[in-house]
Amino acid sequence: MRLTPTAAGTVAGIAMLAVYSATMAPGLTFWDSGELIAAVESLGIPHPPGMPLYVLAARAFSDLVPVLPRAAAMNLFSAVCTGLTVAIIAVLLARWMESGWMALAGAMVAGAGSTVWRSATEAEVYAPVMLVSLLVLWAADNAARERGTRRARWLVLAAYLLAMAVPLHLGILVVAPAAAVRVALGAEPGVRWNDAALVTAVAVLAVAVGRGSVVVLAAGVALIAATGAMSGRGGARLALACGAAALLAASAVAFVPVRAAFDPAVNTGYAIGWDALLGLLGRAQYDVPGLWPRQAPLWAQLANWFEYADWQFALGLGPGVAPTVGRTAFTLLFAALGLSGARAHWRRDRRSALVLGTLFACATVGLVLYMNFKAGASFGYGILPDDMPHEARDRDYFFVLGFVVWGAWAGAGTVAWAAARGWPPALAAAAIVSIPVALNWSAVTRTRQPVASLPRIVGEALLWSAPRNAVVITGGDNDSFPLWYAQAVHGTRLDVRIVVAPLLGAEWYRAELARRDSLLPVRMAGRWYGERETLAAIDSAARLHGRPFALALTASEHRWLIPA
Repeated sequence: MRLTPTAAGTVAGIAMLAVYSATMAPGLTFWDSGELIAAVESLGIPHPPGMPLYVLAARAFSDLVPVLPRAAAMNLFSAVCTGLTVAIIAVLLARWMESGWMALAGAMVAGAGSTVWRSATEAEVYAPVMLVSLLVLWAADNAARERGTRRARWLVLAAYLLAMAVPLHLGILVVAPAAAVRVALGAEPGVRWNDAALVTAVAVLAVAVGRGSVVVLAAGVALIAATGAMSGRGGARLALACGAAALLAASAVAFVPVRAAFDPAVNTGYAIGWDALLGLLGRAQYDVPGLWPRQAPLWAQLANWFEYADWQFALGLGPGVAPTVGRTAFTLLFAALGLSGARAHWRRDRRSALVLGTLFACATVGLVLYMNFKAGASFGYGILPDDMPHEARDRDYFFVLGFVVWGAWAGAGTVAWAAARGWPPALAAAAIVSIPVALNWSAVTRTRQPVASLPRIVGEALLWSAPRNAVVITGGDNDSFPLWYAQAVHGTRLDVRIVVAPLLGAEWYRAELARRDSLLPVRMAGRWYGERETLAAIDSAARLHGRPFALALTASEHRWLIPA
């Protein structure tokens, strides 16, 4: 039986959506989920870069399914976004490799990787980021296949989707080099340099806004202008249209200052003016590292990626962070299958194989070099120096598009290998897809206790244990965001004021404490006196207003606050 691209995409997308729906969290999860759900509930602005497009899209989706609680609806939003991503992968692979079964297997194996799967089952931004990234590649592929007006329309759409990186997440720009390669390598011989330049220019513009750099912005505008000038009248109109589409997509950030003025419950950055808005988009709150010096040895940063790669296809055989013989054996098997799939892709269509190869390189080695992460939260103990700084959590989700390409090639490679031996492609596809689904299910499902309920229990327990009208000091994401969620979504203990100690270094947060609760004098909002003095001032203000001062037991690094 022959599978058309549409049929392959439909089957793959629906099948993986069913898997995600069966394993998604019933409610709140740890880390950013609580903050994002609270932001969507209050139509607020979460942590930098603010992600206004995510807030609006998740709010619209969850409002359309009122039968589900807000948290469950947002988890379903991630599942639907990832299911659509899998469908697009299948459509593209079917076009490029001219085999519906190879496409079906490749897309579903990609979707069954643990990082993709876990992103699909909780309220997080990375599921829609994957979807928009693949939509960029899909639009670029259509532009490469067309000529004339139809080509121009697809290029404008690609520019619009790529510029969504500004109001959604800059992670979308990882796909930009691959999209540029795809539009450059059209259906006919030769290279469409102008088309590639337009895609590159839009990516540069998005980086400029995301980094708040006037110099980079000028470079992007100059590249669009130069491309239009060298392409004749029609090319100039196309360049102008791409620039306008990018501006339209980026305009969603206007939501931030408009909504910030109403001071919603979650109002990161209080980004009313230009400087505050650019600071939010550019993540000025964080200490964003440059390319040098490296925050960990380069060999360790590369090895950290291999640690994450070992989690992808057989995590159930070793749910911990350390490798196991069984799990690593399957990792090596899928590495071999991925190489086989890449080779089969190259033989069938070198142009699109180069596109996926570019995406894989950018989403692996490229990100390792650019992001310059500290050692992973679980990596290098006993090998790296004891004083080596580590990330607060493992960042495998940043490399998700690389794992998508690897899974796609592994699934397609299996079917190609089976077909060369005369085996039924449907049987080969079913066999290879069943492996990661079966071996990852138990490790990634969020439906089992205590995982399914623990985050909400933690949030409610901390709130209900606080004295009436208390000011509670918390020490990080997982003892703060569940409390924000409980207050914003369920109205639990609204008398309690949560003070997140790690946020006190941000001027906007100190100003919020002064503005909303009079917990800091104005002079301390505009100047950083250090954590100890700032917390002492909050303690004094709380006592002045008759509010008990409490410390969450999870904030162990602040135990010095407890009187002797």
